[in-house]
Parts: sequence; C-alpha cells; structure tokens
Amino acid sequence: MIYQGGQTFTYMPKMNSKNPQEYDVHDFLMDDRFINYHFNRNDEDYNFWKETLIHFPELQPKADQALELLQLLTLSLSESELQEQIQILDKSISGMKTNQGLSTTNILPDRERWSGRKKKAYFLAAASVLIIGMGLILFRVWNKPAPLLSISNKNEKPIEFDLKDGTTVRLGSYSTLQYPGDFNEKERKVFLQGEAAFHVKRDTHHPFKVFTDDLIATVLGTTFNIVKHPADNSVYIELLTGSLKVDMNGLQNSEPHTIYLSPNERLVYKHATGAFLKESWNRDTVKNIVADHIVFKNADFESVASKIKMVYGITLVNLSKKKNWHYTAEFKNAELKEVLDNICVVEGLKNTLTGDSVVLR
Repeated sequence: MIYQGGQTFTYMPKMNSKNPQEYDVHDFLMDDRFINYHFNRNDEDYNFWKETLIHFPELQPKADQALELLQLLTLSLSESELQEQIQILDKSISGMKTNQGLSTTNILPDRERWSGRKKKAYFLAAASVLIIGMGLILFRVWNKPAPLLSISNKNEKPIEFDLKDGTTVRLGSYSTLQYPGDFNEKERKVFLQGEAAFHVKRDTHHPFKVFTDDLIATVLGTTFNIVKHPADNSVYIELLTGSLKVDMNGLQNSEPHTIYLSPNERLVYKHATGAFLKESWNRDTVKNIVADHIVFKNADFESVASKIKMVYGITLVNLSKKKNWHYTAEFKNAELKEVLDNICVVEGLKNTLTGDSVVLR
C-alpha cells in the first residue's frame, strides 16, 4: 500500500516487487502495468500510473525516460517482440551490475527465430535500435537525476523565493512546490500542489514547465498565477505578461488538448465536467464574483479565511495584531467587496486586494 496526502493506493506489480517510489528507469520497463499505461491497454493500469505520477511527481523524470525508450523501441518492434527485448535488456542490466561489463551480443535478438519472418535489413535496424536503447538505459541508470527539493507553505500567508534559474515563485497558503536544485535538463520542470504565482526567468533554450493536477503550463519567460477554487474543484491559470501554453496531461481516448494564452486571458479547467477552455480575464475579475448565501457564526480568522477561499477563491492574509476573532454575519447575493468591507468594520481593520490575495492590516 502507498500512502500520500491521506489517500491510499494499492500497488500489485505483475513483474516487479519494488515499491514504485524506489523505481529506476529499468524498473519501469519491467513493470507490466507501466507498459500497459504506455499503450493505454486498460483503464485500471492507466489510472494507477496516472495517479501515482501525480501524487509522486519526483518519479516523473524517470518515467519520462522510460516512456521515451519504449517509444524508441516501438518504432521498430511489435508489442510481442518488445516484451521479449525488454526481458533481454533487464537481464543485461542485471549482468552489468554484477560483472561491470556487457557484450553487445547479449542484447541482440536470436537471429534464427527471426529468419523467414524479417528481412535482414529490418533485423539490423531493430538490433541497432536495441543497442542505442541499451546505451540510453545504462547512461541514465548511472546518471540518476538529483532528487527534487521541496518547499511547503503551511501558513495562510504566501511566501516568496527564487529558484536557481532566477525564476521568482510566490507560493500560496498550504501549497507545495517540488523543483530540482539545478536546472541541468533541456526543460525546467517543477511540480505544484496548490497555488502559486510565477515570474519566470526567460530562457528560450530551456522552457519552464509547471505540472499541476492534470495540466502542464509551458513558458519561456512570463508572469502568471495558478489559482484553485475548492468549492467546485476547478483550476484557473491567469496570464499577466508574456505568453503561455497549457496542455492537458494524460487525457484518455482523446487527442491532446492545448490552449495558448495571451495577457488578460486565463485557462479554466473543471475536474467534474472536464471543461478545458480559455476566457478573457483581468486582475479585477475576482471583485465581480457573487455568493448566493454565506454565513459566519462566531468564526475565528481561520474559519473566515477558509470560507472566503472556498467561495471567492481569494486568500486572506492577516497581518494585523488582531488574531482572536469572533465574527458573525450573514450575506445573500454578496460580492467579495461587500463581505470584506463588513469584516473590516466589525474587526476594525483595513484590506488591500493584490492579485488573488487580500491583506488585512
């Protein structure tokens, strides 16, 4: 069993007894479920690996390498032949680990089995692909990517920090960002759970990618927010400057979805309905949200902030000295401004709206 964020995932490997969190590239290749995930053979295996990679984003780089190698091999081999060659590759890796050496004849298919079925040129091409693929596996096994670093914000106040590439991140309350210590790959990949604002350092040769939920946001250099509304389990990606490409990650039985954003546009993704669309947006959009009915009864600050977040998608940050709240009020068809003004009158505070946050002083 795998436990993550209060959720439990059952893992029943068919060919590999390792915990997925300990997987190397060749472990992915030896896992029947992962191969089924690559070919999208059944929903059970597809959903297992989709959920596993979402909840353990540190596995994504190795999984990408394994998927790349599987794609390379399937350019020349049928699925049945691919299974045979993966077995051979795994034995070769095991032999290398013990003997620290490997003859290329160990990874070539049995030529006699192919006689009468494949042309000589096809055999040589497939063998060449396997040799190249084996080299890729061994290179990546020996050159493991550095483990991801992680920053978690466990408070209601956003925190701001810089990544090694010069990108500035403003991490929302109760959110987590995983990122590499050094950006040595072709793509700068980070993994977000929650909300954040990014001011990405421009680098045309190394795109910056944010993986969050089912979405991948790709930029060269821009400023944007990722906002979540827990009330309807929706995600908003709001573009402030530059340009942004957003992909749907891992849609089953459909073509990949891609949306390009310009400034003053945002992407809307709703988990419940699968809606994936673009709409006009500006920084004042949040002021126009209307709540049908919202009630506070002797509520402390944390309760008020949680309800405001759920209804309006806004984070309250209390920088005042008044922490002991007993706020009671009821609103119908109320905009955010009306609620905030009432809070400030009752608690004797002032508020400032900045992006997706309201600071109370």
